[in-house]
Amino acid sequence: MKYLQLTKTQFRLSDTLCLHIDDLTINEGESWAFVGSNGSGKTALANTLCQEGILLSGELINRFTRPINLSFEKLQKNDRGRVAA
Repeated sequence: MKYLQLTKTQFRLSDTLCLHIDDLTINEGESWAFVGSNGSGKTALANTLCQEGILLSGELINRFTRPINLSFEKLQKNDRGRVAA
């Protein structure tokens, strides 16, 4: 079963840059990691998959029931108010 499928998609990276994905399918039971240099679109893709970003064009089929965008930066921000015991 396909859990995620992107077809001819375009995501905004900045005011002048966009990320284009012609075809990406993630099936049930598969694990993927997205790696790349700074500014290559990893965060834009993650934000869009978690409904935090904007899909400019194309088709996005997302069957994940609870997508979560969890970044190291978000973990640090949430942990700043806590005091270690």
